[in-house]
Amino acid sequence: MLRLSFKIMTYPIRLFGKMLETLEAFFWNGQSNHAKQVVIR
Repeated sequence: MLRLSFKIMTYPIRLFGKMLETLEAFFWNGQSNHAKQVVIR
């Protein structure tokens, strides 16, 4: 029970982190010299 509530609490944080990661990748994709690094990763 406690474990479940913890999971629900941490879910938005993980979701936000994933969103930031996607935004960062999208931003670096916009920079032509960094695009290759994003593809490799």
